Amino acid sequence: MGVNGTFFDAKHAKMPATTPAKFALHDPKGKDAQIFATEYTVNSALESGFTTGNTLDVTYLLSHFLKVTVTTDNLGVLIPQVLTKYGKGVPVEFSGKFIKAPTTTTMSTTGQSINGSLEITCTINKEVAILASMEDANA
Repeated sequence: MGVNGTFFDAKHAKMPATTPAKFALHDPKGKDAQIFATEYTVNSALESGFTTGNTLDVTYLLSHFLKVTVTTDNLGVLIPQVLTKYGKGVPVEFSGKFIKAPTTTTMSTTGQSINGSLEITCTINKEVAILASMEDANA
């Protein structure tokens, strides 16, 4: 069975500009169940995330799926002033939003690259402690 992994923003449904990748759905030398994430699938998800304009609650995702709670102790390793201002063991909340344009990725046999613009908000004790905007970041 093959499933086309195309993501849509329900309020702005449109076909992606690119076409789905063509590849064998099953590698006979592989496992019984196989899942492939193609550039098309990832880019359609990133584009739909941008078009919603919504802010993603990263704190919920970390706690719900990974059972991880970030505290000032963790963030203080990178930014010691957080401990000075807020103290030890205080929960830290993160949210993120795609800005400027949809993030895109390119996958090839030589590697993968990603280009995007993201705004991250870090909230401690209901106060915005850090607001970081990264435009046209590449990795």
